[in-house]
Amino acid sequence: MNQAEALCRCILCHDYEDSADLHPMELTTIGHIQQHGWSVKMIPEDDEGPSWA
Repeated sequence: MNQAEALCRCILCHDYEDSADLHPMELTTIGHIQQHGWSVKMIPEDDEGPSWA
């Protein structure tokens, strides 16, 4: 583990043992990042603005 990983507290670098509580889309995103190193999220249009990714 390098220094950045030791300091990082994201759910990819730190197991908070709550993955059963995560939404299936969050688990899919985590899987994409673990497999490919990145992921694109689609943000739907709403009253405040257009959709974007």
